Amino acid sequence: MKEKLLNNLGLKVVSLVLAFVIWMAIVNISNPVVSGQPFTIPVDVRNEEILDNANLTYEIIGKDSVTVSYQVNTRNSSLFRESDFSAYIDLKDYNDVTGAVPVTIEVNKNKVSLIRNGEVTAKPMVLHVKTEAMQNKKFDLKVNYVGEVEDGYASGITTLSSDYVVARAPESVIGKIASIGIEINREGANADLDGYVTPKCYDANDKELTDLGDELTITPESIHYNMAILKAKELTLNFEVKGTVAPGYRFTGVESDLKSVPGVATKSVLASVNALSVVD
Repeated sequence: MKEKLLNNLGLKVVSLVLAFVIWMAIVNISNPVVSGQPFTIPVDVRNEEILDNANLTYEIIGKDSVTVSYQVNTRNSSLFRESDFSAYIDLKDYNDVTGAVPVTIEVNKNKVSLIRNGEVTAKPMVLHVKTEAMQNKKFDLKVNYVGEVEDGYASGITTLSSDYVVARAPESVIGKIASIGIEINREGANADLDGYVTPKCYDANDKELTDLGDELTITPESIHYNMAILKAKELTLNFEVKGTVAPGYRFTGVESDLKSVPGVATKSVLASVNALSVVD
């Protein structure tokens, strides 16, 4: 068997080379039409403002890419690259019944003449778009405090640059938001606090909502706050009695279970106050 395979081996090799040369010659002469290499390319979106003006937001259902198919002569098939093709959908062609938008393919102007009849098809030929109404909703701001002030101090009045915000998002997102608030960290504070914070969204259980999508906007996006930190001090009660007792009675003094009360004020005010007078 081995001898049969090796017999006239040179002649067999020559025959194979000759067959390949003849095949190449036929291909170069006839230059037949073949299917070009398919490419998967992303789909751009045009005229988004049409839905914006209708107070609608949208999302593409499924993949936002298509595969292009075309036919080309054999000798030109290797000339094409993915960058020679682009795809887009135009939202002015949006069908509000089916949600379908046709895909348009564009070809590099230097390559379009190489494609048979200039025809390129996309798979899929349409993309489906889901729309949803946008909603604006006003929320009164809640103030949540984190931590406690330093011993001997107390929280005073907090003033905000705005008492409310307006959230704008798809209706399904707005429906998840029960409240919007800010957090002020007062841990260990012994002086007035001043700064800017970003509002946060909360659900009905006061749990922060952290993944509401990129379409949510809150106006204003930052809140300025000023929080007074007051000095706290125990003030002794001094009882002052006026007038005279009735005939036959004698005043022997004042007794009270309450000897002092906490006082809260600015440092300068409390510095000169150590007691409170109770006049009866």
